[in-house]
Amino acid sequence: MSASSAKDPVVDYLQTYVTAFDLPVQLNARVTSLTRTDDGFEIRTTDDTFHARQVVVATGPFRVPFVPPAAQGLEPSVPQVHCASYRNPEALPGGSVLVVGGGNSGFQIAEELAATRQVDLSIGERAPRLPQRLAGRDLFWWLTRLALLRVTVDSRPGRRASRREFIIGTNKRRLRKVGVRFRPRLVEADGRTVRFADGSTYTASGGGLGDRLPFRLHLDPHRRWS
Repeated sequence: MSASSAKDPVVDYLQTYVTAFDLPVQLNARVTSLTRTDDGFEIRTTDDTFHARQVVVATGPFRVPFVPPAAQGLEPSVPQVHCASYRNPEALPGGSVLVVGGGNSGFQIAEELAATRQVDLSIGERAPRLPQRLAGRDLFWWLTRLALLRVTVDSRPGRRASRREFIIGTNKRRLRKVGVRFRPRLVEADGRTVRFADGSTYTASGGGLGDRLPFRLHLDPHRRWS
């Protein structure tokens, strides 16, 4: 299983793994506390208490959705979907899509949607990019071998890495090849029209393919609209 695998093979792999080892997976279990004990850890959920020798905290760095205030300027007839709620292209209304936010989620969603519709991607600032593979190895193989995945947020490399998101395995050239159009930072929304930093606008039209405009907002941990 490569870090660049698509989501469906990853899901299949995890389901097979759970079945092979008969793991007692509990979905939608909200953890309320995690404390160290003499034998390891105690994990409390809303319904139960567990004890384990080791615990993996895998919440991710951007786990709280953030919707920029300007989104409130769009009228209710314009559908808005945060990336935390996005599942697949079929779940969105038909028509063109404006993806707002140039992080990994923004790039990945824009590329997936571009296979079936026109997509514009609004990016506020340029994020550093890393290739998915280096010298024949997956990027995360190198990060693991160099112990970079174990650094704390208080360390010097941890502080540098936490300041901004790194785009992994893709770039603008790749998205342009599949038809994605790039826009600058979105600064204002009014009714069915949004305005970008360069003064250009994008309007959800009253008919045709632009009749429904799903509007995706990207989460930024530093509360900057990226």
